[in-house]
Amino acid sequence: MNKSTPRSKTSRRSAAEPPRPEAAPPPPPNGSAHIPADLAAIPDRRGGARGVADPALQEEVKRVLLSRFTPAAFLIDDTFNILHVQGRLPPPLLREPGAPSSDLLRLVHEGLTIPIRAALLTAKSEDRSVRRQVRFPADGREVSVGIEVLSIRVDTDRRRRYLILFKIDAGAMEGSAQDGDGQLTLLDARSRPLKPSPAPGRTTAPDEDELSAVKREVQAANAELISVNQELRERNLQVSATIDDLSNLLASAEIPIVMLDMKMRIRRYTPPAEKAFGVGYSDVGRPIGAIKLNVVVPQLQDILRSVLAGFGPSHLEVCDQKERWYSLWFRPYKTTENSIAGAVMSMIDITERKSGVRQLEMARDYAEAIVDTVNDSLLILNRNLKVVRASRSYYSLFCATPDEVVGRSIYELGRGRWNLPALRKNLAALAAARTPFSNLELECEVPKLRTRMLAISGRVVPYESDSGINIVLVIEDVSLRKEAAEAAALRKSEARQRDFVANVSHELLTPITAIKGYAESLVSGALDVPHQRVKFTQIIEKHADRLSQLVEDLLQLSSHDAGRVRSTADTVNLRASVDRLVRSLAPVRRKRSVSIAVRMPKNLRVVMNRAELSQVMQNLCENAIKYNRKNGRVYIQARVVGRRAVVSVRDTGIGIPREDLTRIFDRFHRAENARRNTERGTGLGLSIVRSILTNRGCRVWAESDLGRGSIIFFTLPLAEKTDSRGLRHRMSSKE
Repeated sequence: MNKSTPRSKTSRRSAAEPPRPEAAPPPPPNGSAHIPADLAAIPDRRGGARGVADPALQEEVKRVLLSRFTPAAFLIDDTFNILHVQGRLPPPLLREPGAPSSDLLRLVHEGLTIPIRAALLTAKSEDRSVRRQVRFPADGREVSVGIEVLSIRVDTDRRRRYLILFKIDAGAMEGSAQDGDGQLTLLDARSRPLKPSPAPGRTTAPDEDELSAVKREVQAANAELISVNQELRERNLQVSATIDDLSNLLASAEIPIVMLDMKMRIRRYTPPAEKAFGVGYSDVGRPIGAIKLNVVVPQLQDILRSVLAGFGPSHLEVCDQKERWYSLWFRPYKTTENSIAGAVMSMIDITERKSGVRQLEMARDYAEAIVDTVNDSLLILNRNLKVVRASRSYYSLFCATPDEVVGRSIYELGRGRWNLPALRKNLAALAAARTPFSNLELECEVPKLRTRMLAISGRVVPYESDSGINIVLVIEDVSLRKEAAEAAALRKSEARQRDFVANVSHELLTPITAIKGYAESLVSGALDVPHQRVKFTQIIEKHADRLSQLVEDLLQLSSHDAGRVRSTADTVNLRASVDRLVRSLAPVRRKRSVSIAVRMPKNLRVVMNRAELSQVMQNLCENAIKYNRKNGRVYIQARVVGRRAVVSVRDTGIGIPREDLTRIFDRFHRAENARRNTERGTGLGLSIVRSILTNRGCRVWAESDLGRGSIIFFTLPLAEKTDSRGLRHRMSSKE
């Protein structure tokens, strides 16, 4: 049947109908493909301009094109595990169409497994891409497939991955009439060639087809074996070359090396080992402990057992019979599986290096001693305390000449200037035991300068041999420095005295002003008013008590500073003394709602004046109560440390700022938060505590956590009859 050529819409118009103007194409929607203007202007059959394809239809077109013209690809690891799939294999290339599998070899046709294995092995061994063309029977016909293997790595994962590409000939696609979605492929049934039907009386030969497939598999396996054998031959050649390189390297390095097995028997040795260790050809197979070596190695077998047990390399410096020194190393002999199969002994001659190092060390010490002391007067003495050399500074300071100094005993210089008991004692110890000394201050007569304060330092420098020594003396004139230090201390004392006078004046003036003011009020008429008279009198009494307490504290501090306090020390039971103090502070504790807890051994005895100890504890406890919060707690603890007891008074109050911790023991010093939050005191309580304790040879210090409380620590000497071990045991059990 003849088919007429389809006519366009324009051809179906009547000849008399005038042409209509062409409409402008509408703008394409977002994401649609661009359509040329001449194509968009062609009217469709319905009489309008040509429209734009739907986006979903465009995506379908892209998918069809990718599926038709992009080869199927599989991303796998070296165990053929599928990591990613791109595209789709046609049914003839699949083992069981539609059956899912994560192993590529189980997914593809049996005729592709051996070629894929061989291609991947070649790509792994030679690190290159591999292409193979494979033909195999499928569904009664021969299918041709191109396989390409690519090695892939990324920066985030350095492990090697492989991309398998399947480039399929057109004949491979002819076995499937439809794709996975039921749509006809571009090569539909009409384009397939017809199979010739078998002639009458003839039958197919499946056995011949199977035999042909087996032959192809055997051929592919043979090709793979040939490739593996070639690789093994290349590796054997490389191993042989490596062995030759190592043998020549050991022979050219001339390093004595002895290799032992796990039973410490000699397996192999290098030629230099014959002279260094004293081993020979007959010693191979003998235990190393049964051979008399040229070097003395203490505990040789113990060291080898440690190395063979896997405790790592060991190193010794040994000496041979000719007094040459060697660096001897013991290392484990490890196999390719990183297992220990023996030990390796190697030696390096370090005689010259050891001698050079010793000489360099002696020269360095000698030079450092000179450099360290060259700016001051310097004397170098031998072990008999005779002068070997003197610096120019010495000759200039003491107006001496080399003839008067060199070769003479130090005690003969300057008419016995250095013949002093303290210097003789230190020089004797320095020459005998090499005990250095420094900053030994002595008063000596110096020409033109009269009496000067000199600081002498001395040390020993080895010279030439162990029996030869040099003594270096540094003499420094510290008179000016001491005068400057004394002047600075005097200025600091004067400044402290001025501050003290100002503080005392201020502290005394405050209660005196209050007493004077209220007294004037009473004289002016308040005395006749009963309630004002009583109130003003109580205020005057309060300030008078504070003034009296302030004067008493000042007198006590003055007595301690002048050293006029000579109270005797008593053996005091610390727990009993603290318990009495806590009971006496009961009214103050109840007034401020503060509790006190005592934690210390009951039989802890210390050496301290009773009155002074009571005053120290009272001042610390009153401060802990005064600067505590409402319903706060105070902890008094003591523990034994060596020959002293460490006592602490801790509160849960406002704490002390870090910048005030070093100044809280100064007179009249109060932290800023203490001035705002509590009533005013004399400002001398902690100063008295420090003065009492330091005069007794004790320490006192403070720690604080701002807003959470502070701790005052101080030490007390233990009584001689105290059993410190028992005290520690009982204290720890109670705490």
